[in-house]
Formats: sequence, structure tokens, C-alpha cells
Amino acid sequence: MHLLVLAGGFGSRLKGVLHNTPKALAPINNKPFLELQLNHWINQGVSSFTFLLHYKSGQIINFLDAYKAIHKNGFTYNYVIEDKPLDTGGAILNAINTLDIKDDFMVTNADTWLESGFSIIGESTSPTILAVHLNDCSRYGKIKFDKNNNVLLFR
Repeated sequence: MHLLVLAGGFGSRLKGVLHNTPKALAPINNKPFLELQLNHWINQGVSSFTFLLHYKSGQIINFLDAYKAIHKNGFTYNYVIEDKPLDTGGAILNAINTLDIKDDFMVTNADTWLESGFSIIGESTSPTILAVHLNDCSRYGKIKFDKNNNVLLFR
């Protein structure tokens, strides 16, 4: 399965801590978070990635090149750099159009850890959305489902 990774945001809430580093490269125990993510995704069977980039895209590309040189694990990647920020939906549509994607794919944020989410989605039929239940979703919004778990609306 091919994974589109949203990694082009400005990381505004962490800017005071990360300064000029993209959020995906935030250090966790002296390792970039994206390294932990890639290891996790690859261990779940994902090996083909497209990174949707904008802010500080060169830093992420340099990291990916270095990761690829060290890890000989069948990992392939490419990237789409947005000329201007397109936000989530725009970035996905831009990647679909730019790469002429016709097959199924998954989308995640570079800064979202899904413990076993990819194996769950991999067992599902397309189209599928993986959502988590939160008691307080005011920061993120809400998905309303019908009794058959079909999406009715996003709030």
C-alpha cells in the first residue's frame, strides 16, 4: 500500500521550541520523529511513501536521503513540494493530480502516531477512514457516522 504523508505544515504551535526545524523532524531521544515513524510504518508493511511538503522541505528531503542510505529495507519514496501551502485536502488533491494516482492509497500526518492503524486499514475495503474516539475533540473537529458506520459529515 502506498502512503501519502502530510509533512508540509509550519508547525506553528511548536515554533518556539523547534525554531527552524519542521515538526516531522522534532527530536525524540535524539532521533527525528520521522525516523521513528518510518521504522514503525515499515514494520507494519508500508514501504512506498510520497511526502507532501512545503515548509522547510529541503530539511525533510535531506533527512529522507540520509535515512535511505542507512536503511536498506526496501523503502521507496518520492515527494511533492507545494509552491504555496495547500492545507490538508489541497495537498492530497495536488499529489493525486501531480502523480496521477489511480490506485488505493493511505494518508496520514507525519506527526500522528498510529499504533496498529495501518494493519487495521490494510484489512479494510476502500474507501476507509480510520478515526479515534476522543472525549474532547474540540481542537480537532468531529466525524458523525450513521448506524452502519458511514460518514455523514465532518464538523
